[in-house]
Amino acid sequence: MEYAPRIVEMGAGTGYWSYCLSRMGADIDAYDPYPTGHLASNHQNGKDSNEFLSSQSYFPVQVGDASTVFDGSNSDMLDRALLIVWPNNPDSEDNKHFAKEGTKLPTIWDWDCLERYHELGGDTVIYVGEREAKIELLPEAGADCGFCSSQNYKLEAELKCPRWWMKEDDVTVWKRL
Repeated sequence: MEYAPRIVEMGAGTGYWSYCLSRMGADIDAYDPYPTGHLASNHQNGKDSNEFLSSQSYFPVQVGDASTVFDGSNSDMLDRALLIVWPNNPDSEDNKHFAKEGTKLPTIWDWDCLERYHELGGDTVIYVGEREAKIELLPEAGADCGFCSSQNYKLEAELKCPRWWMKEDDVTVWKRL
């Protein structure tokens, strides 16, 4: 892995991307608040579960979110690039299908991960998904989809990856200034 031999994937779900990258030689730590192996026990205990995951697990995904992984107690995280794959902004404006009456929307985990990683001093972010620079927005669409880089990071690399039909996915590597 030329850009990041050591990676922490947040929101890893089934561990699919971690599995693929580990096969390419990357040292991966994968986390998700509700990884695949924990779905049944979470549901039985009345806790939230990740409705987007199948029962298939590709890679060992540990239980964890931004508050536990980037709490400052593990200095190993500073040596790892942060991998975020298809983050979602589960709000009623952008994702109306999530905003069912009487349901609680999931927390916006991707922003929390990025913010905490940055505060710890992390310096490399790998983003997989669509970016505004690559997609044609509808006139009524707001400018908040995709990854928004700030003055804190610069685009280091743009890499091709497998894509879903009608999607403009790519892999981008961002380095802290």
